[in-house]
Amino acid sequence: MEELNENGNFDIVLYEDGILGNDRQLFQAVQEGALSIVMMSPAVQQELIPELQLLEIPWFFDKNADYQDFMNQSGCRFFEPLYEKHGLVLLGISISDYRYLTTNRPLEKIEDFQGMKIRIQDNECHRIIWEALGAEPQVIDFSDLYMSLYNGVVDAQENPLIVIQSKRLYDVQDYIIDTGYLPTIYSYVINKEQWDEMTSQEQQELRGMFENYISDVVTSMPQYIETEMQSLIRENGMTVLTPNEQLHTDMLRAQDAVEEHIRSQIGEAEMQ
Repeated sequence: MEELNENGNFDIVLYEDGILGNDRQLFQAVQEGALSIVMMSPAVQQELIPELQLLEIPWFFDKNADYQDFMNQSGCRFFEPLYEKHGLVLLGISISDYRYLTTNRPLEKIEDFQGMKIRIQDNECHRIIWEALGAEPQVIDFSDLYMSLYNGVVDAQENPLIVIQSKRLYDVQDYIIDTGYLPTIYSYVINKEQWDEMTSQEQQELRGMFENYISDVVTSMPQYIETEMQSLIRENGMTVLTPNEQLHTDMLRAQDAVEEHIRSQIGEAEMQ
């Protein structure tokens, strides 16, 4: 990242699709200053900042807009000093599309989860969620996801719609289960030494840029979800299922399991 250019804009070079490494490598790079800014899931960051696990409590809010309101009003302020302790500055947290479960068989009752092999990202809270429901979560690199589904190494996976669409998971999965259990969360973090080298004007401009970007994401998300879902149904032949009331109630048992785990990690006071 460069400073403001002569037009009053930032020159930022974007590296996408893991070209610079996996999440753990990227997070280490921004800590060391090899990268200026990283946009990523907070999952790996939880090893350094366990309080971020609070974002992994399933069914905490009913809508992604409610999550974002919480982040804007108090959530980010709570996490900011925790990042600064580790030489990082939190520029924002965005709440994107919800994570959807895809499978090759319908799920109609809690017993249908029994023994189901679900690919998850490397996230302890996600493992606890699916184990609480009777499934067998397996951590598999994202680059191996498609072939793992194709070869039957796992039966299911969970991701936002953009991943299901862009990675053509509809070729190897038949059903989308709209569990609504967690949104997709991204944090935007900058190396603190590089932040401190910026002028107050530059800092203000950079924060404003990310605030505007996050606002645009939240505003456009409902229409995006509707468009992507209809495409997966009409063009790619997937069937969308919403858990019935009994199944939803039974799935809530995962919430207690995650809260118990987080309480053991960060203490009772932080859970209030």
